Amino acid sequence: MNLIVALLALIAPAAALAQWAGTPPYIEAPNRAEREAPFQARIQHLSDGDSFVVRTEDGRRIPVRLSAIDAPEKNQPYGDVARRSLLALVEDKPLTIIPVKRDPYGRTVARVLVGETDVGLEQVRAGMAWHYKRYESEQAPRDRREYARAEQRARDTGLGLWAQPEPMPPWRFREQQRRRQGAALAPPVYALFSQSAC
Repeated sequence: MNLIVALLALIAPAAALAQWAGTPPYIEAPNRAEREAPFQARIQHLSDGDSFVVRTEDGRRIPVRLSAIDAPEKNQPYGDVARRSLLALVEDKPLTIIPVKRDPYGRTVARVLVGETDVGLEQVRAGMAWHYKRYESEQAPRDRREYARAEQRARDTGLGLWAQPEPMPPWRFREQQRRRQGAALAPPVYALFSQSAC
């Protein structure tokens, strides 16, 4: 009986960890609250090719994630290039932030404009990001078509990250990282049946 209790005590956390590792914490589930009004801001800090922090005219700091795109992570090929590309688009320029939703991290997922220029679309056109089709339903049909065409043109011409033979999408890269971290945190199987558990 004690062996069974000891095994369950060890297996339950491992099962929970395995379930956690398979559940992406970054999933950007829509917040069903009313959509926020567009606002003006300027870049304060740039994280990567699709995320940054802005400062509003009234001094608030707001983390923003560009909607409908996914740029390479910092430690992926083209991650730094995508970040520099985004910086060139937004640095020292007034931004119009058009919120779409909030993600679980509290970031404002938004369409961002510099004048009439759609920053996310420009990243896709330059081959610095994928059109994130998982969330294309959050786009207007016209925008969805524009983003899809822009990605296809970048692919066809080998622009930016598309110069690589087989670029890994960031969502797949993040999933691999989570699996590796989960495997590193999970107790080895032999520990479940060690002498001390008997």
